[in-house]
Amino acid sequence: MIDILDFPDLQPSSMEPDQFVICPYCQSGFTLDTGVLQTLHRTGSVEGNYFNIPLTPGGRQIDDFNGVNVGETRPVPMHKIHEGCEYTSLFITGASRKGINEENWLPFEIADSQNQARLGDNLLITVVRTGPTNLAINSTLREDRDGQGPLSFGDEVDVSYRATVSHREVTNPTWVDLLVDAQHAIQEDNLLAAIPLLRSAVDNCLIRQMIIYYRWEGHDLDSAIDEANDLEKGHLNRYTIAKHGLEEVSNTRLTSGPYAQLWDDFDDVVQQRDSIIHCETDPYLEEPEEADVIKLFNTTVAVLVAAYDLFEFSGAVETHNG
Repeated sequence: MIDILDFPDLQPSSMEPDQFVICPYCQSGFTLDTGVLQTLHRTGSVEGNYFNIPLTPGGRQIDDFNGVNVGETRPVPMHKIHEGCEYTSLFITGASRKGINEENWLPFEIADSQNQARLGDNLLITVVRTGPTNLAINSTLREDRDGQGPLSFGDEVDVSYRATVSHREVTNPTWVDLLVDAQHAIQEDNLLAAIPLLRSAVDNCLIRQMIIYYRWEGHDLDSAIDEANDLEKGHLNRYTIAKHGLEEVSNTRLTSGPYAQLWDDFDDVVQQRDSIIHCETDPYLEEPEEADVIKLFNTTVAVLVAAYDLFEFSGAVETHNG
């Protein structure tokens, strides 16, 4: 992940998925796809918790807090955000009454979505994005609350939250945008919408990794696409790459090699996606649990990192000169 302070020298408006970007540290060339996957892979572990972490090139997270009076909406600018950046999601991390010792804090819990939380029994707090670098904090007392309670109109509450920040001039690879959209859907409690996005992200990313591999082998873009299509007479899909593509590259398969169990786990994403897309006869779709969808999200990203590991791009990232 390139530090956001290096972006002014990289011309972010020219950073596109099919272009090689020159690393400001080692002067090697890399694509945005491999840059993101290398960042996810560098922890040394393929399987991990990828949910709520930045996925965009140059993305990062920043923590902030502001006060708001009970019963009011307060528009606030985002602190610590660099020029050219915007935040793409927000989620609350804590809230407490101002000036109250921690041992007397009211119970805090996330409500229906990650940008909503309850403080005590009576107060609902919401943090929403109102512009590229601005947000609003709303603090509302429950209408049917019992008695006065510990909070009343005008009391000040401190709200802490985390923002995922991206550079607005960088053009993300399609699979990154799909995963970001899936992340947002989960954060906003729109759980069914996230699952088809996960399946599509894997389809797009695996095909792109195959094409990028051929480019690393010396092909231009058109020739690399032709080589990928020749793998199975033009029927290019995630199965083609997981089997024949990776077998050509590393003499193993994503479907039966060291990550075979992870590939089998991903089948749960595929099955749930199919039940959503092909629901013509179902009167309704049952909403999944948030924890289950987050697990599907982490499995999906882990499959992409596993494929990257088998493609062995890490050495190429260090040696390719664009």
